Amino acid sequence: MNNLDKHRKEIDKIDDNIIELLEQRFNLVVEIGQYKKENNLPVFDAKRESAIKQKFTTKKYQDSLSNIYDTILKESKTIQYDKEHNN
Repeated sequence: MNNLDKHRKEIDKIDDNIIELLEQRFNLVVEIGQYKKENNLPVFDAKRESAIKQKFTTKKYQDSLSNIYDTILKESKTIQYDKEHNN
């Protein structure tokens, strides 16, 4: 096995972990959405989003992480909105 194959295999393992962690995150998002609905809280919380994004402002790939988290946060809000309007 050459280095490229080794690196790809490593990336595959990392991707599997990322997918599992995102599944866990979205499950929690559903629970949080339910709590917000029951307590008449808005889905969007600018302060919370800002705090999340602060975690990687000093990271090497800050711009890429910001783009990825924009998508994760957008999908999290979509899940909460869908849950709020369909249940």
